[in-house]
Amino acid sequence: MTLLGWLNLRRFFNILVPVVILMVTGGCSFTHTYKQPIHNVSLPTVQDRINLRVKLELSDDLLNSNLVTFYDPDRYIVPMGENLSYHSIQLVKNVFTDPIIPGDNVSPEVDVAVYILTPKIISATSIRAKDAKTTIVIEWSLSNKSTGKTVWVETVSGEGSAHHGVPNLSLKEGNQTERFEMALRDLFEKSQSAMLSSNILRKLSNVPNTY
Repeated sequence: MTLLGWLNLRRFFNILVPVVILMVTGGCSFTHTYKQPIHNVSLPTVQDRINLRVKLELSDDLLNSNLVTFYDPDRYIVPMGENLSYHSIQLVKNVFTDPIIPGDNVSPEVDVAVYILTPKIISATSIRAKDAKTTIVIEWSLSNKSTGKTVWVETVSGEGSAHHGVPNLSLKEGNQTERFEMALRDLFEKSQSAMLSSNILRKLSNVPNTY
């Protein structure tokens, strides 16, 4: 084989090998799911709870919600549903005097004169960066069950941020979990504050707002 022929053959393999590797591995995407325990987000104690019978309703969208970070071609998933539902229940118990939560067996008489509180997931984002940030946004709405009229709406955003030095470190499971727990705490502390400081909710309960 001539030198020119050998060089051409080598050039061919130099092109072919990366293409084969790309076909075998580069075209694949992987999903990394970081399952979460129930994080212990303790809310501040409330002295003057709102005197309302409130039934909490949790949608499938909330129960099945995920925090997803894309880093081409992979995606990183933090399931949120269990934590959001658990802490929504704790929040309702903490804020209202007469809460009805999913799974409660109540008589039709008790279930009639009630307000419905519904948390709706608006967005959940996680930014891959040296200074990474996780943000969860929920809309709370309270409606009168008998009339169907919405009487109160509030959108709350919770954030968790941390400095990881290198962007890719923000994708690691421990770092994702840390920011998610921080965002949860911020979200539910702000949600409790929004409810307790609402003049509308206080007016419905006929209890003055002292928060």
